[in-house]
Amino acid sequence: MDPLDDTEPTEPLDSTPGGSSQYDRRYDSDVTLLRKALSNEKMAPEILDFKTELLERLQVAVQVEEKVLTERQPRPEDTLATDLHWTSLNRAKYLMRAYLRTRIWKIENNVMHILMPEHGLFERLSDHERDYATRYTGALDEHLQATVLSKMPERFQSLVQQMSPEDDSDVSARDFDMVPPPNLDTYVFCRPVEDIGNFEVDGEEFELTAMKLYMMRYRSIQPLVQSGQMDLL
Repeated sequence: MDPLDDTEPTEPLDSTPGGSSQYDRRYDSDVTLLRKALSNEKMAPEILDFKTELLERLQVAVQVEEKVLTERQPRPEDTLATDLHWTSLNRAKYLMRAYLRTRIWKIENNVMHILMPEHGLFERLSDHERDYATRYTGALDEHLQATVLSKMPERFQSLVQQMSPEDDSDVSARDFDMVPPPNLDTYVFCRPVEDIGNFEVDGEEFELTAMKLYMMRYRSIQPLVQSGQMDLL
């Protein structure tokens, strides 16, 4: 399901705008989860798993609430509550679009690395993102072949050429990598969601406490971010 399409929701939900039902609490919780997912995606140097179920639930919730608000006849005394409800829905739509835009930006900047099967990153994309990444790569390859690559020496004509450092002993191996990976050694601000206890970082043990702010290399806490135990800020 495309989180931004305009198709009619297939799951009818019983919800009263401005109410305090279980549905409303779930909606607020999903918005909070999406805000965290957006922050993690922005701060992580690599692309993370696509939040399929979360985006689908929010899409349905927003569409249902918009339909209810559009069809009901608000009383004058409900104007403020209705405006606040529209603001809440617009906020959720903004978060969804920001989340998708962030992932598209990361795909475009690391598309060759993502498409290489040995890294296992292609499976983290949604169906729409996989299709976009494939088409983007084809268009990029066609453009570069026509404008630049065809005029260069043969060994430089491939977008995925992994060159050997023996070609020039004065340059580091990474400088020869035609598909540079994201820098997992970048430092990030992070906060444990729960008490993790002793955790080894670069050969030293640290006690990670819930809601306490830390700054660490992303590579060190990568498993915690992927499992949802650590949020990036």
